[in-house]
Amino acid sequence: MQVEVSQLDEALFLWINQFNTPITDAFWLLVTQPLNWLPLYIAVIVLLFYKQKLRTGIYQLLALGTTVIITHLITRSVKHLISRPRPNSVQHIAEQANIIFEPQHYSFFSGHASTSFAASIFIYLLLRSRYSRIGLIFIWPFLFSTSRLFVGVHYPSDIIVGACFGVLMGNLSYRLYGLCLK
Repeated sequence: MQVEVSQLDEALFLWINQFNTPITDAFWLLVTQPLNWLPLYIAVIVLLFYKQKLRTGIYQLLALGTTVIITHLITRSVKHLISRPRPNSVQHIAEQANIIFEPQHYSFFSGHASTSFAASIFIYLLLRSRYSRIGLIFIWPFLFSTSRLFVGVHYPSDIIVGACFGVLMGNLSYRLYGLCLK
């Protein structure tokens, strides 16, 4: 069963990864870089502080930062524990795939997916009563995570598990934040 799941994951990766052009390669390479999302990060910080007490904004920002850091640390620990090679490190896959980015550490599960979904869930739950369009925040983790398939560094299962873990961490962090306020 494990071999079948792995083969399906590889086949799905190769199928998704084949949809590329020089323009889409440039787009996905731009989207996959965390610093290129700096305007979004700044906008979120502004929303956290807008029409709030300074102390509340600081607590929310610290809780968000803690959520991202803990999610990142757990993700990195799992990557080292599982030690799954990235598609760009597996010769028979790399020969068939469009690889435009080549990190050297492990693949399972996606840190881009886990941290962006954890942050987005936390932000959404925190701000949904104040901003009716805050649901648009989910465009970010979707594009950020999907980019990892197109630049050739993650399998679909890495993204799915990372997103699920991020959703779990975002929800858990929000609940813990609420308990801390009581």
